[in-house]
Amino acid sequence: MCDFKLYKKEDGNTVESSSLKDIFANWRGSNDEHFVFVVPHDDDVIIGGGLLIQKAVEEGVKVSVLITTDGSMGYCTEEQRDNIKEIRYNETVKGLEILGVKNYEWLNFPDCDTSNFIGRRVAKEGDPCVIDGCTGIENA
Repeated sequence: MCDFKLYKKEDGNTVESSSLKDIFANWRGSNDEHFVFVVPHDDDVIIGGGLLIQKAVEEGVKVSVLITTDGSMGYCTEEQRDNIKEIRYNETVKGLEILGVKNYEWLNFPDCDTSNFIGRRVAKEGDPCVIDGCTGIENA
């Protein structure tokens, strides 16, 4: 159970509530809402959106998470260099499961190198025009 207050500014006044419906304009009801979090790194979604995700799940809002990079540059020690992606993946899955998020996906673009992939995505089996494991408009 989330035990915190949500706030918004409305006509110069601060509105306080414990419910998402009071905070978001044009709220259609939890069953009709879908929060999608798109983040560069796996830890960003937990640190930056964890409380909002927890509240949304509690209120029955569908939550999806899309993580764009593979986390390969997030190691703290030289020993972690070869397995940091797996460590971060497992930690993130555990965190998302604790928050109640069931729908999540990684795009697995190399950490700190997304500018080289503008207009591209990691290729799947059967995709046309695969270059260096990617496909997309830039490969056409």
